Amino acid sequence: MSDKKVYRTICDDNLISLGFINKNILSSIAPSNFEELIAAIRISRFEEEFVSDLFQQYILNKSSQMHQNQDPVLQELLNKTYGCLLYQEQIMQLLHRLYGYSFYHAGYILNALMHNKTKLLEEQKNMDDFIYKLISNTQNIAGGNKANFTALSTMIYQYVWLYCYYPEEFNIIYNHIKSDNR
Repeated sequence: MSDKKVYRTICDDNLISLGFINKNILSSIAPSNFEELIAAIRISRFEEEFVSDLFQQYILNKSSQMHQNQDPVLQELLNKTYGCLLYQEQIMQLLHRLYGYSFYHAGYILNALMHNKTKLLEEQKNMDDFIYKLISNTQNIAGGNKANFTALSTMIYQYVWLYCYYPEEFNIIYNHIKSDNR
């Protein structure tokens, strides 16, 4: 999944609607590889009040490479997402690698994030302030595991690939589906 034509088309404003995906975010991030496409889809699926800050941070980090000045463990865990926490798996790996939490305990903290249980998070005495703030500001992440967004990104990539290389067939199928849904 490395076809440059497909990635250029994904960012094209003339592309047929991808429905539930924010096209402004996709075209601004301009994914050039599959990892960036997954991240762009993930960011576009966040709740409205959270997406703006994260989106701006992702764009800034991607363009300036600012994220590379982090702790080596953070660098390794967040490198593909340009220093941004986007997925459940990243939170669990971070808690496991930095603090030695079992994945069970990390999942417990992830559950607390999902249900906004700040008291439970505050009880985690061994977390330093930076990590606590990083994790506690990411409640929306708790609902998104990377596998879901990888599957969605695969579907979108295949959809756009078909649009790029078989436009007649694509339009016939698209119009047929569209007319059946009326």
